[in-house]
Amino acid sequence: HDYKLGLHSMKNTLYKNNQQLTTCAKIGDGFPTTKKQKELHGIGLKSIQNAVDSYAGNLRAEYEDGIFELSIILNTK
Repeated sequence: HDYKLGLHSMKNTLYKNNQQLTTCAKIGDGFPTTKKQKELHGIGLKSIQNAVDSYAGNLRAEYEDGIFELSIILNTK
């Protein structure tokens, strides 16, 4: 797998960006797990969204041209 990870901090804001070369499918506003034991997976992005919400932040998950990208902005103040 090919990964890119970025983490930046600016004046009461933390920004994280993660890119991964992978295969996935977006259904509605979510990304169902592609792991074999589906009953043990599939709540990761929901858990991340809950954490982001608790910091009044923003989460963006996108998939295009074989690259899954997750960007998170947290307010640290």
